[in-house]
Amino acid sequence: MTAIFNKNYVEANRRLDDQINNGLTPIALLAIFESQLEFLLCVKILQKRGWVKDQIVDELDANPYRIYYALNNRLDITRLKRSIKYAIKLDYGYKNGTYTGASFLKVYLLNI
Repeated sequence: MTAIFNKNYVEANRRLDDQINNGLTPIALLAIFESQLEFLLCVKILQKRGWVKDQIVDELDANPYRIYYALNNRLDITRLKRSIKYAIKLDYGYKNGTYTGASFLKVYLLNI
């Protein structure tokens, strides 16, 4: 996800291919992406409500560095929500057979 956030699409594509070649399924990777985006969204919402880093760490029971990274991420709440909704649609599409293989993940990463 870091490569995508930095708009390094070549690196993101390479990492995606590496993960697939190492045996991760597209649906597992999509679940990881969704989890990361949901975590970022939670942190951003709490930050918008005036919570500070230590409060967020305690509330989410997360590693302080992970919270620090999320707080300094440039994605806004609207974009995170849109990315999560798109991931949910892809998840459903993969499970009902609309998508096969991993090419839909590459398109998804370009749209985050």
